[in-house]
Amino acid sequence: QWAARHRVIASEEGAEAGRWSNDRAPYLTEIMDCLSPSHASETVTVIKCSQVGFSQVGANFLFYAIDQAPGPAMFIQPTVDLAKSWVRQKFNPAVEATPKVRARILEQKSRDEQGSSTMFKKFGGGFLLITGANSAAGLRSHTVRYMVKDEWDEWPADIDGQGDPDGMADARLTVYRTHGTSKCLQGSTPTTEKGSRTLKAYEASDQRVFEVPCPHCDARQEFVFENLKFNREAPYDARYQCQDCGTLIEHHHKLAMLARGAWRATMPGPGRQPGFRISGLMSPFLTWDRIAEAFNAARGDLQKLRVFFNTVIGRAWREEGTAPPWHELQKRGEAWSLRTVPPGALVLTCGVDVQKDELRYQVKAWGPGLTSWSIDYGAIPGDTA
Repeated sequence: QWAARHRVIASEEGAEAGRWSNDRAPYLTEIMDCLSPSHASETVTVIKCSQVGFSQVGANFLFYAIDQAPGPAMFIQPTVDLAKSWVRQKFNPAVEATPKVRARILEQKSRDEQGSSTMFKKFGGGFLLITGANSAAGLRSHTVRYMVKDEWDEWPADIDGQGDPDGMADARLTVYRTHGTSKCLQGSTPTTEKGSRTLKAYEASDQRVFEVPCPHCDARQEFVFENLKFNREAPYDARYQCQDCGTLIEHHHKLAMLARGAWRATMPGPGRQPGFRISGLMSPFLTWDRIAEAFNAARGDLQKLRVFFNTVIGRAWREEGTAPPWHELQKRGEAWSLRTVPPGALVLTCGVDVQKDELRYQVKAWGPGLTSWSIDYGAIPGDTA
């Protein structure tokens, strides 16, 4: 409601410049409702494709807080350089275009410590610290009530040996979280199934999906890529096949379908926070023909297909391996005592992994045809330098 009344998108932010309209991307409204201080949720997770309005939701969340429920806040990009670019290209133009927020933020004065700076915006009742996940100092400097974790999957796993930046960021929310007044928005285009922070958080959430009605049979369903039917060459004539009646739905029906769409929690339950999954098929900023064109361009190239599914569909990539099923390997196992050499072993080798404070080793026996046995393993503590 606040965004519809007060938010203005600057021309520098993209092609959708002008006053904010909740009708343009109706799937975003429930996400914003969950970010309201009046909503019971503490953490909101969004796994998404590119260019669906997530960054604008983050800006609306922060702007609302600045105007209506001020408190200390933090916005985190994967790196400090990306954070600086976001301030210059997105945040500052958005503030200038939105009078309600512009009037709240203190002016930036280079010699006045009471005012704002490039990465630290002050306003009555709070501040907004903008930093990168690669800066341990930025993540440890303040206690905050509000937080936005942008492009979460691109965050480093460790900062200079000091630990996971995500844990450092969460620690900033502890005080307000204890009192039940914190609010965190975290989201990203996903990476791999095993390595995606966002996918892991979504799977721990109530896993909401956006269901739209078929214009022919009214059956409600989530848009999935496998139901998009198109030609391999232009004209692609991309249409969506209803999972219930099988009718091919023309693209011009999409906006009306979105207007009647609604989120449904597929894994509700105690302790589960809101989680949202957004595919490019539901984006009003991307046509089905464009999706078909992007997929056809990526056919046969695993790296391009990974980019397609991550950024266009919003789906984590499953790495395909050549290893046989574990249970088939287990059937071939043999029983023998540790530190004994079974019959048929001809050569012993020892492999060593050098860690900072220990040597980890494994002794293996080898026989004809690369048959192998694990003979011994362990760790030798000490300063390996």
